Amino acid sequence: GSSATAQQIEAINAPASKSGAYAVRLRAGSRDTVSYALALTSTCAEDLTCPADDRLEDNDAATSPATLNEGVAHDGILCGVDEDWFFVPSTLGCVADARVEFIHGSGDIDLELYRPDGVTRLDSSAGTSDSERVTKVVTEGGMRYRVFFFTSVEANRYRLIVDQVCAGQIACPSDDPFEPNDARPQARRLFAGLDEAIGTICANDDFFDVLPQAGCTLHASLDFTTIDGDLDLQLVKSADGAQLAISQGTDDDEQIDFAAADGAAVALRVFGFGNASNTYRLRIETTCP
Repeated sequence: GSSATAQQIEAINAPASKSGAYAVRLRAGSRDTVSYALALTSTCAEDLTCPADDRLEDNDAATSPATLNEGVAHDGILCGVDEDWFFVPSTLGCVADARVEFIHGSGDIDLELYRPDGVTRLDSSAGTSDSERVTKVVTEGGMRYRVFFFTSVEANRYRLIVDQVCAGQIACPSDDPFEPNDARPQARRLFAGLDEAIGTICANDDFFDVLPQAGCTLHASLDFTTIDGDLDLQLVKSADGAQLAISQGTDDDEQIDFAAADGAAVALRVFGFGNASNTYRLRIETTCP
């Protein structure tokens, strides 16, 4: 693992792949003289107990999230009404793919993603299996994850990991992190205020659900390289698939502006002209009078 931010704290949370000695290297800039304090700890998941909690405490509020490195798993524990909040440095415009794994029978854990204000929820996962997952394009720095119990229980252990996927890392036939979303009932939810998705059309369709704000205009733009495959954009009603608008140009972008008379759900369909395949970036934002 590594950590190289512009902050006053650097942290590495690295799982040990085997027993033995590990080394930590600290490096300053060529003209920097920096004093520091270094702490090294080793924790096994089975050693986590309540009320002692885990090594990233105190991170029980959105205002005091623990920093978690992208791609590095964290073993944690929830204790009663405790919540765990995390900040994961990620690249703007890339997908942050967060997954939390646990034993559901020991306590139902849910996962939510918030804007930097810690109040506006962007996405959530609240199933009833042994894992939860939130996949979202990073549209602003400082987004926060909340790991918490659906209903308070005494304790449950979990493992959280957030991977980063950027546009250059997706291609056919491997497809993209928002799959499966090839049909309207599988549509992935986008946040109407401001949200993005990166994806790949592999001779199929990609659907995204949006809840527009009544009386406001939803602007959707699709960007791609048309010489690699011509893509089109359609807006339909989520309820029955009836078309509301469509953009079928021959340039490197498609755009739709939709004045929402009410807040009824709509869906954006990205598809290839003549079964074309290509990667794309879909961006939506809302403007109000």
